[in-house]
Amino acid sequence: MDINNNIIPYPYYLQNTSIYRREKDGAKFITPVMGIVGHYRSLETHAEMYDLEYFESATGCFETIRVDGNSFTSQGIEKLIAKGINFPIRNKLEVLDYLISQRGCVQIQYYYNSVGWIEKNDWQDNKLFAHDTLISSKEWAGFNEGARYDLVSRGTFDAWNNMVQQEVMGNTALEFALVLGVSSTLVPLISFINPDISNLLVHIVGQSSSGKTTSAQLAASVSGRPTTNNRGLKRTWATTQNALMATLNNNFGIPIILDELSMSKISDMTSLVYQLVDGNEKARSNQDAGLKQIRNWSTTIISTGEARVTDKIAKNDGLRVRILELSDVEFTTSPEKAEYIKSVVVRNYGWLQPEFVKRLINEKAVWNAIPDYYEQCVTLCIKQLPESKYRNRIAGRNAVLILTALLLNKLMGTSIDLEKLHGFVVEHTDDEQLGQDVGQAALSDVVQYLIRHQRDLKSYVDDYNTPLNLIGMFIRPEATDTNIRIAILKNEMTRILDDLGYEDKSTVFRLWKQRGILESEKDRKTKRVTINSQRAVTYTLKLDWEYRKEFFVLNKKQFLD
Repeated sequence: MDINNNIIPYPYYLQNTSIYRREKDGAKFITPVMGIVGHYRSLETHAEMYDLEYFESATGCFETIRVDGNSFTSQGIEKLIAKGINFPIRNKLEVLDYLISQRGCVQIQYYYNSVGWIEKNDWQDNKLFAHDTLISSKEWAGFNEGARYDLVSRGTFDAWNNMVQQEVMGNTALEFALVLGVSSTLVPLISFINPDISNLLVHIVGQSSSGKTTSAQLAASVSGRPTTNNRGLKRTWATTQNALMATLNNNFGIPIILDELSMSKISDMTSLVYQLVDGNEKARSNQDAGLKQIRNWSTTIISTGEARVTDKIAKNDGLRVRILELSDVEFTTSPEKAEYIKSVVVRNYGWLQPEFVKRLINEKAVWNAIPDYYEQCVTLCIKQLPESKYRNRIAGRNAVLILTALLLNKLMGTSIDLEKLHGFVVEHTDDEQLGQDVGQAALSDVVQYLIRHQRDLKSYVDDYNTPLNLIGMFIRPEATDTNIRIAILKNEMTRILDDLGYEDKSTVFRLWKQRGILESEKDRKTKRVTINSQRAVTYTLKLDWEYRKEFFVLNKKQFLD
C-alpha cells in the first residue's frame, strides 16, 4: 500500500483500512481506504490523470486504477463505484472533498506525447526537452507516454564514445554525420532566429558501398535506436505520405532517417518535400467536413539514396535552396570500418543528445549567446560560399550545422574544425544547390532539349520543308550577327518547360529578358515571327554563336553562307 498519512491532508487521517475526518466531537468515518498515489499532468494540454489506490474488500488486496480529472466532480465521483471502488454514497461529497484536497499532497509528474522541445513558443523561459525522460531547467520529473520512438539509452556511453574517438574524430565526413544528428536539437530553436529554418532536410546521395546509411545511423545514434525495428529512428521511403507525416508529428528535436529514396513510389515529390521542410502537413477534412488537426514538426530529417531528391521535385529555387544534398562522399575508408561503426551504434545509443541538452540548458551564458553564435556561423558560411542570389539563404541553412559543431566543442569538449567542416559541405554540394538561379538552370536545360530535338526546328533557308512536329524555327542571322536566334512557339515553350519540371515560368522569362537572352516586343516577353507565311507568337532565344557546333543543321553550307 502506497497510501500513508504523509499524503493525507488535515483534517483527514488514515486508521487501519479506513479514512476518517477529525471533528469537534470526535471522528467521522468517510470511506474505506482510498487515495491518490500518482498525479500526472500533460505538458502539451495540461490535462491531468491520477492513479487512485483503493482497498478491494472482496479480494482483501489493494488495487490501483487510473482516472482523469472528471472523476473529481459531483457527477464523476459516483462513477467510481462502477469501477469497483466502494464508499457510502451518502458520503460522496466528503469523499470528493477528501480526494480534491489529497491530490495536492502528491508530487506532480509530467507526461508528454511530443518529443524534443516542449512549449517551444516560449523556449527562452521554459527549457523543457522531452527525451526518454524530461530534461528541464526546472528539475521537473516526467516521462514519455506515447513512446513512438525508442529513446532509451542502451549499451554504454564509453563503448559509443570510444568508437567516436577512434573512427569519427579527425574524419570530416563522419564528423559531419555526428553534427547532423545533434543539429536536430537546435533546429527548433533557430527557427525563432531565422524563420526560413523550420526543418533541416539533408539528402545524402551515394552508391551502396559509400557508407551513407552507416553515417545516417551514426547521426541517429546520438538520440536513440538507429534501426528500423522496435520503434527505431531509421525509417524508409517505402511508406505512404500519411504514414510519414504521422512518423514526424510532434517531433521537435529528434533526428529521423528516411533510408533509400528509390523505395518511394511517389514519382513527383514536390508536394511532399514542401511539407517536410515546412514542418506542416496539408490541411485535410474529416468525415464531418471540418478540418483535421494539422500535424507539425521541426527537426533534422536525414535522407539517403542512390538517386537525387532534387531530380524528383520541381525546378523551383525557393524549394531547392532549402534542401542540403551531398554527393560523392566516402564516409568510411573500407566496408570493414563501416561495419564496425554500425555494430557499435546499433548496440550503444541514446547517450549524447540528453547530455548535450542538459549542458546547454544549464550553461546560461552559452544558452543566451545562441543568437550571436548563429550569426557568427552565418558569416563564416557566407565567406566560403560562391557569389549567388541565394548565398545568404544557403549560409543560414548551413550555419545550423556549424553552430552545432561550435556548441559541441564548447559543451562536450570536441575539437571539430568549423571552417573545414563547412568546406566539406561546400565541396560535396552541386553548383546548382549552391545557388545557380532558375534562369541559368532553365536555359541550360532548354538548350539541351533543343539540341536533342533540332529536327523539329524549321530552317530559314527551306520554306518547303516543315517538320512534322514543329516546335519553332531558326531565324536568319543579320550580316554582322554573332548570335543564333531560335523562335520557339509559345505553347511549345510552355510545354517544354513543363516537361523539364519548371513551375515558375514567369520568373524564367523575366530573368532571360533581363539578361538579353530573350528577344521580345516592347512590354512583352514574346515576339511575333513569320513561320510558314503566318505570324506566330514565339519566345525567341538569342544564343551564343558557340552553340553552332551543337546544332548540326547550322553546319550545313547553306546555313554558313
